[in-house]
Amino acid sequence: LLVAQRDGIVPKLKRDFAASGLAHLLAISGTHVALVAAMVMLFGAVLRWPTLASMTAGAVAATAYVLFLGAPYPAVRAALQILLVLLSRVLQRPAHNFGLLAAAGGAILLWDPLALLDAGFQLSFAGLIGIFVWRKPLIDCMPASVPLVLRDAVATSTAASLATTPIAAFHFGQVSVIAVAANLFAVPVVSIAVPAAA
Repeated sequence: LLVAQRDGIVPKLKRDFAASGLAHLLAISGTHVALVAAMVMLFGAVLRWPTLASMTAGAVAATAYVLFLGAPYPAVRAALQILLVLLSRVLQRPAHNFGLLAAAGGAILLWDPLALLDAGFQLSFAGLIGIFVWRKPLIDCMPASVPLVLRDAVATSTAASLATTPIAAFHFGQVSVIAVAANLFAVPVVSIAVPAAA
């Protein structure tokens, strides 16, 4: 979960993760990078560092973590977005979701144009685009009697799955019919497990 070492995972378990739509949990994703940055900034806040010092430490930690992992494209994308968000706060400028995503994608493709053909690159960007486009409409479609936190979780998981399923089917030759439900339970657990393991 922390260092993307999957060699010790038996093939059957990998197949089970893929069949349930949870294979992304075995890879380093933007969530991991964001958690590292957030933990360092929280640590800085506890120690009463100046805001700029905490943000700088978070940016350095996220960048160091991505480099330590070997700079997989989803992690690089996340680190670039984090750096841009922190820079926008320092400059007191607005940061638009699609603008941040486009800037990160453009930077990666300038460095390595062949990244566009990588499954991880495609899934990472498609998942976020799906969330940006469909999350809010999906939340609005659900009854207001359903708690917002549950509507948000279902909408986010559904939006990401809608965007990534065709790409996953193309690259891996299979589609999970329980991915949305499985992710509703698994993603919160991993979000707790990563900082706990760290």
